[in-house]
Amino acid sequence: MAMSKLALVILVATFLAGSGTPTNGDCEYQLKVKTGDWPGDGMDEAFVVFWLFRDSQGGGGPMVSHEEDAAGVKFDRGRTDKFSFTDPKCIRPCRLVLSLDTYGSSGEGEEWHCQSVDVTVSGDISYSKSFHVNQYVESGRPIEIDECDDAAAA
Repeated sequence: MAMSKLALVILVATFLAGSGTPTNGDCEYQLKVKTGDWPGDGMDEAFVVFWLFRDSQGGGGPMVSHEEDAAGVKFDRGRTDKFSFTDPKCIRPCRLVLSLDTYGSSGEGEEWHCQSVDVTVSGDISYSKSFHVNQYVESGRPIEIDECDDAAAA
């Protein structure tokens, strides 16, 4: 699916399960993003931004941006793209917001099918979370997967 200057913004808004305070050491965040396998599910160009928050007010979390790299991360149909980043704040994600942004191009009405996003945190803490999205993310229409109540009950 050809989309000129299409940008994908993935907002990973996360909240701590439990104590509500981040740890002091660096953590590595590994993300695995699975794109749908039907015709038209993928994208040709992508710019990904991840925002991580530690509470419902959106305070104090890491941010990382990711463009297509030598490994070819670009959210093609049927692919699972993997990438990672390091941040001094170690948090346990329980909320995910996905947004597709065309950054002024003529991509209005474009969409991308995300099957799932897996987040693994390692360092001072060890934590994994799978977000089963299985939805089309449309330009201008964010998708939110909020499992914070489930995480608090566990």
